[in-house]
Amino acid sequence: MKYGSVIASVALAVLALCPCGCTIGMDLLNPDLLRAMGIDPGVVKPPTGVVVVMFVNDTNGLATFHGFEIPNLAHPEQGSRNFTVQVEPRESDNEVLDCPLDAFGLGSLGAGFVVSDSTAVDVVMPDGGTQSVAYGGAPLYSPDDFECNDTIMVQLTADGVLLVQIMPS
Repeated sequence: MKYGSVIASVALAVLALCPCGCTIGMDLLNPDLLRAMGIDPGVVKPPTGVVVVMFVNDTNGLATFHGFEIPNLAHPEQGSRNFTVQVEPRESDNEVLDCPLDAFGLGSLGAGFVVSDSTAVDVVMPDGGTQSVAYGGAPLYSPDDFECNDTIMVQLTADGVLLVQIMPS
């Protein structure tokens, strides 16, 4: 009997607070509020979708772009990888990265999952000469720099400048 009255009291309290309780419940699902409280929203509800990385080669040579992905910064040994994408002169190609994705960068990861090589692009010119382009920027982190379903465009201009642009979904 005692437990029945406690359960009934709790049920009545929940029903009485329902109009504001729903609002409070929705606030707890707000990613900005969770971040402000020091909680990673990805832990509560991991993001789904993909991030498309589009590589654009505006040079006259064959470009090999070097990149890496880290799905989980807390456990980089689970699913982190280096990849390359070859792009013909004046063409584009892409790499699709599955979410959740914590970080994307240009260059390559080495021991300890730190950036060991900042070479973002190797270009073989029509005359047989080669050119390497380093990336001086930092890796991009989710959700500060990009979010799932965004497109990241990495463009090598005709004069050898590397541009990185985020196109939100």
